[in-house]
Amino acid sequence: AASTFEILASLHPDDLDYRRNLAQTYEAYEDWRSAMEEYSNLVEHSHYPDQATEIEDLHSMAQCALNAQEPIPAIHACQRALNLAAEDGLSYSFLGQSYAQQEDPRRALEYLTQATLVNPALPKSWLALADYLTQTGQVIQAIDSLQTAVQSIPNHPHLLFSLGKLHLRAGNPTLAATALRQAVALDPTQVDY
Repeated sequence: AASTFEILASLHPDDLDYRRNLAQTYEAYEDWRSAMEEYSNLVEHSHYPDQATEIEDLHSMAQCALNAQEPIPAIHACQRALNLAAEDGLSYSFLGQSYAQQEDPRRALEYLTQATLVNPALPKSWLALADYLTQTGQVIQAIDSLQTAVQSIPNHPHLLFSLGKLHLRAGNPTLAATALRQAVALDPTQVDY
């Protein structure tokens, strides 16, 4: 599939859809570096019909860069997205994750927290913050952040599942069972997030 899109993209280098399909194909095959490079070419050499599409491609580029363990391109993509939309919670979240990869805890926590403040209705931002807090040994703070998230976004199965797992980790089986039951009741098909 990638070779088909590679041919189409080379024949039609100005066609955003072919370029995006090629990048998405690389993503599907978890070829993060190639996907990141294709998104980078796409955002650098394209004339976007609207800002939302450009921001979406910048988010994809940042995610691929993070998956490729390349925080610098992710930071550049996020900064460009924030220049287009200053209240873009997902870009702040990706920035925080980028600085975490660079082992800059102050900026990682600053941007991950900013993501939840700018857009408290975005589950990905809360989950990224909780993951970072957990990875840095701050399980109680991670639980607190997910409890705040559940108040902002009630009945979100992924948030509840993650909260339940953290309660288990912290030795609170009753609270864990409650959150896990709620998560499974909301979405029984996605038990293992």
